[in-house]
Amino acid sequence: MRLIPLLMLMLLAGCAAKQMPVREQSAPQQPAPTLDSLSPEYLYLAAQDAMQQGQHTLAIQLLEALLERDAQAVEPRMQLAELLLRLGRVRDAERHLLRLRAANHLNERQRRDVRLMYIRALAARGQWDAALNELVLLQQQVPELEDAYALEARVHVARGHLALALQAVDDGLRRIPASVRLRMLKARLLIERKRWRDAAAELDRVRRLAPDNEQVVLLQGRVALARKQPARAERMYRAYIADHPQAEAVVQALARLLLGQGRTGEAIRLYEQLSSARGGDPAVR
Repeated sequence: MRLIPLLMLMLLAGCAAKQMPVREQSAPQQPAPTLDSLSPEYLYLAAQDAMQQGQHTLAIQLLEALLERDAQAVEPRMQLAELLLRLGRVRDAERHLLRLRAANHLNERQRRDVRLMYIRALAARGQWDAALNELVLLQQQVPELEDAYALEARVHVARGHLALALQAVDDGLRRIPASVRLRMLKARLLIERKRWRDAAAELDRVRRLAPDNEQVVLLQGRVALARKQPARAERMYRAYIADHPQAEAVVQALARLLLGQGRTGEAIRLYEQLSSARGGDPAVR
């Protein structure tokens, strides 16, 4: 049995026990378990399970209960801050981040990740200049930190400064030329600016670094179509499908291209091949 169903049953049993009228005392009853009665280890594992299942409210409750028992726990507090940030509860996240920043028992990786979350919180509250200043300091101290350049680019994009976002990515690529993440980000920014030729060249570089990356092929097809090169897009899609017959998103992209050209029979055969490769009918979108 998974931890979350077990935990929910325990808590529901506790609620039911409180609500049931007492008829007779035939035997002493065990007190219903509560979060306070669970060990920090159990609370931590249950929180991981809750996050994996998308039960964010429960995960927050579990992590908060754990921190009430062990206020010095670093990873649970970091996870709680991250979850609160993702849910838009920036002020609540900052409360935990400030406590983490003041702690002296974090390792190097933890301190770096806390700084990145703090910068994200600044950006989320619109404190762009403060966020960028923090990023400059972080990049000086950890010049090969991929996350810092990606986050700087995101801050510039949020402000509508695509040229500065591209500059931030290029700064990162000078330090980390083999970064697939930064090259993909650069390609997307070039696409956003409709610099199709440059985007195509960047995607070719990414493809050499990550030949199995499905998103690269999809973007290559998009760029080829924007450049009025449907035959090139078709060749790239077919070449990828030949090596990855279960790549549903690429099959669908090629099928849409074929349907747009009136090649319905070929599109149907594509879906039949995908169905055969996957042992069932693919969802047609």
